[in-house]
Amino acid sequence: MGDQYSVKTITLALTGASGMPYGMRLLECLLK
Repeated sequence: MGDQYSVKTITLALTGASGMPYGMRLLECLLK
């Protein structure tokens, strides 16, 4: 159950790189 942490880290990294839309999209895809 450590996947959620990875997803959060990836999303935060993308949003930090001014890629908010990408982060949200990735999160949605991974949560499905």
